[in-house]
Amino acid sequence: MASDSAMLICPRCGARYSAEREACPNCTLALLHDEASYTRPLKRSPTLLSQLDTASEELTPQHVVLLQALPSGMCITLPPDAAVILGRALRDAAPTDYPLVALNKLDAQRHGVSRQHCLIKRRISDLIVSDLDSTNGTFINEHLLEPHRPYTLVHGDCLTLGTLHLVVFFGALGESPLPPCADSPC
Repeated sequence: MASDSAMLICPRCGARYSAEREACPNCTLALLHDEASYTRPLKRSPTLLSQLDTASEELTPQHVVLLQALPSGMCITLPPDAAVILGRALRDAAPTDYPLVALNKLDAQRHGVSRQHCLIKRRISDLIVSDLDSTNGTFINEHLLEPHRPYTLVHGDCLTLGTLHLVVFFGALGESPLPPCADSPC
């Protein structure tokens, strides 16, 4: 039996294991050892966003609205004319008044996103968000929204649903609202 000094704790499930093991005996997570614990260099340059000036960006009918999830980088393009609900899709869910943009692929349940978390409506020159009395709240730039009260979103805002971070971008049709990046998930 290994001594306590040679015992480690699995970061996923908390089980104790011997430092000689290559996988956790409880959850089978591949365990890092000395050479694997170093950060490897990227095979591409990181994508850097320029500093956003939210005061100068205005939503126009020519703009598309894009939500980029952080840190994954996955992007969601919102429909140009419709109001949508951001939330989680369930098989047996009742129909809603507005189309649902399902955030399931972003691990929404783990992030505390409600089934019908918030409503986003596009008007002629602005974008409105309302929390739908979600369990874990909706935030704009770290400010908690009051349920069912409309708030304006602007280019560069960080919209947080539970702990899921989405950055709001406006961009003209035919041009990307984000800087170009190789191998982008967008």
